[in-house]
Amino acid sequence: MKSNILRPVLAAFVLIIVASISCTKQDNGTGVGLYADNADLKDKFIDTLKVTSFPLKEEKLRANGFSNALIGVLKDPYFGNSKNSIYTQFLIGPNGVEFGDSLICDSIVLYFKTGVRALDDELINFYGPENKPMTFDVFQIQNDQVFSNDSLYYTNSTPETESETLLAPGFNNFFQVDFEDSVQIGLDTANIFVGVLKFNLDPQFGQGILEAGPDVLTDNETFLAAYKGLFVTTDGVEDGAIINIDYSSDATTMVMYYHKEEEKFSYEFFITQTGSAHFNSYTHDYLNSGSSEFLAIFMDSTLGNFQYYLQTGVGFSADIDIASVLELHDSILILPINKAELIMAVDTEKTQGYAPPERLIISWLNENGVKLSIRDQALNDDIDGFYNEERKEYRFI
Repeated sequence: MKSNILRPVLAAFVLIIVASISCTKQDNGTGVGLYADNADLKDKFIDTLKVTSFPLKEEKLRANGFSNALIGVLKDPYFGNSKNSIYTQFLIGPNGVEFGDSLICDSIVLYFKTGVRALDDELINFYGPENKPMTFDVFQIQNDQVFSNDSLYYTNSTPETESETLLAPGFNNFFQVDFEDSVQIGLDTANIFVGVLKFNLDPQFGQGILEAGPDVLTDNETFLAAYKGLFVTTDGVEDGAIINIDYSSDATTMVMYYHKEEEKFSYEFFITQTGSAHFNSYTHDYLNSGSSEFLAIFMDSTLGNFQYYLQTGVGFSADIDIASVLELHDSILILPINKAELIMAVDTEKTQGYAPPERLIISWLNENGVKLSIRDQALNDDIDGFYNEERKEYRFI
C-alpha cells in the first residue's frame, strides 16, 4: 500500500565518489562532456566518508492548488497521531444562477471521490490500516474570513469556522469508507461513480442558498462573500487511515436536491482543482509515539544519527551532514570527479505495513537554513531519488 503520507526509516547513509585518475578512457555516463575526447581516465571509488543526519522538523508547506487532497486520522507506531483535514470552496456557475420561488430543499450532499494514480498507474485509495471506521464532520467557514483562490495557503493555515456542525440531523458520521460501493450523483441514473465519500448536509443550509436572491447569486464574487467554504475533518479515533481525495474528478462536487410541488430538481456546485480554492491542513501529535528511540530524537534535535526517520505531510526531514568530504581536499580535489552518489538504505523491519514512497526529494540548506533546489537537479533531471525495491534503497546522483 502506497500513499502521500509515508514514513520510511532510512539507515546506512553512504556517499560514494568516483574519481578519474589515469589510464582508461571514460565511459558514456554521468560526466560526459566534461573532459576532452582524448582524456585517459581510470575510476577510483571512495565510500568511507562519514555521513550523519539530524532531525529537521518541517514548520509549514504550501498546501493549496493540488489535484489531490488527504483526509483522515492515523495512529502511526513511530510518529504518533497524524490528522489531515480539508478546507474547500464550492462555486456556482460563472454567470450566476436564478432558482425561482417556492422551492424546497430536500437535501444537499458533499461528495469526495477517493483514489489517486501513482507513478506506476496504481490506484491508491488510502494509507494505513484497512477497514477502519472514522468520525467525519463538516463545518462552514465564517463569513468574515479571507479565503481566495488568489492566495497561498499552507499546511498550518486555519481559517475560522462556525462551531456547529453542518451535517444533516441524524446523519451517521461514524462510518467505514467503502471503496467499492457505487454512488449516483445528481438525478441522472447513468451518473454512477465508485468509491465516493458522501456527506449529507443540513437541508436548511441548502434552503438558505435557494432563498439567497440576486445579491448573493449574481456571480461567484457575490456568492463567495456570503459562502466562504467548508472545513471537512475527522476526529474521535486513533487507528483510522488517511484517504486520498481526487480533486480532478467530476465526482468531487456538491449537489443540492430540491423540488417545487411535484417536480424535482438538482443543482451541482463546482469543486475543482483550479477553480475553487482548497488546501490541506496537517497536525501531528508526536508524544503519542510508541518508539522511545524516535521520542529521543524528537525531544533533542542535536542528536545526530546514522539511522533516521522521514515523514511527509509537514513531518520530519533529514538534515544530512557530510563534513568528512573536506578530508578529500588534499587527495582528490585536484582530480576530476566523475560521479558522486548518496545512498540511503531503508530499514525494512521498521516499514512493515507502511510502504516506502516511490521517490524522495533532496535540497540543500543555505547559510540561513533555507531549503533551495540543488544545482545538480537543474542540470541533470536524472538525479534519481526513486525507491529501488530490489536493493531496498534510494540513490541520489
